[in-house]
Formats: sequence, C-alpha cells, structure tokens
Amino acid sequence: MNKTLLLTLILLLSTLLGSNSLKAQNPACGQICDFYVNCVESQTKKKFSAEEQTKVSAGCLNTCRKNFPAVTQCYENHSNQCVPFHACLVNTYKSKEKK
Repeated sequence: MNKTLLLTLILLLSTLLGSNSLKAQNPACGQICDFYVNCVESQTKKKFSAEEQTKVSAGCLNTCRKNFPAVTQCYENHSNQCVPFHACLVNTYKSKEKK
C-alpha cells in the first residue's frame, strides 16, 4: 500500500513539475496559455476543474511551443480580446491545414 501511495505521489509531482517546467522553458507560452484558459472559461461560462485546467493548459503549452511564431503573433495582435484571439488561432490552423 505504501509503495502504491508513494508511486502515485511521485507521478503526481512529476506531472505538476513537468507542467511548471514547460512554463519556465518559455514564459511567453505560460502567459499566453493562462490568457487562453481564462478566455475559454469566460466564453463557456464554466470554471474548469483542476484536472480539466491541467489538460487544457498542457495542450495549450504544447501547441504554443510547436507553433510559437503564429501563436505569439495572434496574442500580440489580439491580447485582452478573447474572441479575436481565438479566431486568429483557428484561422492560422486552417491556413496551415490547407498547405
């Protein structure tokens, strides 16, 4: 029982620290993803659970790192504007998909 609990705690800590280290690797993505999560919550009028927030943040950080120039351009052009920021991301994704 103690080994199972210890392994669970280690897994949980590594997940949390991994998510924090992703933000530390690229502070801009951390800021952008915090904004994105808040936008999604405000648009859906739903507060994420801790688990949902972790998943959305991790997905956002991964996308931000892979598409950093496009994501930062959308953020810089539409910061503090949820709907235009999201539309910019979607349009960027669609234009990339057509190529």
